[in-house]
Amino acid sequence: MWHHVSSYCITSHHLASHPIILHHVPSYITSYHTVSRRIILHHVPSYCITSNHIASRRIILHHVESYCITSHHIASFPIILHHVESYCITSHHIASHRIILHHVASYCIMSHQTASCHIILHHVVSYCITSHHIASLHRQCKRVP
Repeated sequence: MWHHVSSYCITSHHLASHPIILHHVPSYITSYHTVSRRIILHHVPSYCITSNHIASRRIILHHVESYCITSHHIASFPIILHHVESYCITSHHIASHRIILHHVASYCIMSHQTASCHIILHHVVSYCITSHHIASLHRQCKRVP
């Protein structure tokens, strides 16, 4: 199902074993991307995933300005983004559980970050973790300046 999609471009080695639904999506570009479940995009200006990304579950994006993941990212559980201005993860990030972002202006994690449990952010303006950070338990942030 494609609705008002300006450009739907997939490069080499793409496998969609389940349906992909795009609503008002200007661009959807991947490389070596595998979707074992479904991807639902609503009003997403840009959805770009580079090499070696595997989404074993589903990804739901609502009103997401930018969703960019660089190389070697594995999301073993679902990622739900609601009204997220920027969601950027650099190299070697593994989310073994789910990440839920609500009204997050900026969510940035740099290299070698591992979240062994889920991260829930509510009304978080900035959530930034530098290198070699490990969140062994879940982290909840509400109305963080």
